[in-house]
Amino acid sequence: MQFVSSLSLAGHEDWVKSLVFHAPDSTSEALILASGSQDATIRLWNIELHARKQATATSASADTLSDDLLDAFEASLGDLDDSEEGGRQISLKRHMLSVKTSTGR
Repeated sequence: MQFVSSLSLAGHEDWVKSLVFHAPDSTSEALILASGSQDATIRLWNIELHARKQATATSASADTLSDDLLDAFEASLGDLDDSEEGGRQISLKRHMLSVKTSTGR
């Protein structure tokens, strides 16, 4: 199997090997992305629109990921350089967490 780089997530120092999306629900309009990397880190990304364009209804439920949801995520990344009103921004914050098992590791 050969890996091909198709998108970069700033903050990882090696290949991103897994992505999991959590769709927005009734309490939040944020799309949550968890990314796992070959650099042994997991990062959580809170993706929100800062300026909402006219919304279009989708038929996907909150528990179901659809191609429309992934397309919306990719489209929001494509608009990052848009400095006009209505553009989108991703804010990156880093929180380091340590986890110990029952063996103390």
